[in-house]
Amino acid sequence: MLETLFNAARARPQIVLSANDMSALFALVGAGHGISVIPGLSFPADWAKLVQRTPLQPRLVKPLWMLDVIRPRNDPSVTVLKTMISDAAARLGR
Repeated sequence: MLETLFNAARARPQIVLSANDMSALFALVGAGHGISVIPGLSFPADWAKLVQRTPLQPRLVKPLWMLDVIRPRNDPSVTVLKTMISDAAARLGR
């Protein structure tokens, strides 16, 4: 998605640093060493103490997948979670 946006703008980002850990990434950005684009679910609870965030427009919706075992499972918590996710997706029109 980002590569498409940069190509459309005929711009190339200047990548100076990279991080393999979200805590390190938030520390780098929070210390003023650039910006980053990350999924909203990756934000820690105390993100507002570390960084400022701005939603990207146009907003991109990505599928959410839930992994489970192949064989049937009679676990009530799994059934409840699947139902909650299906209900939330239905309300979003997905």
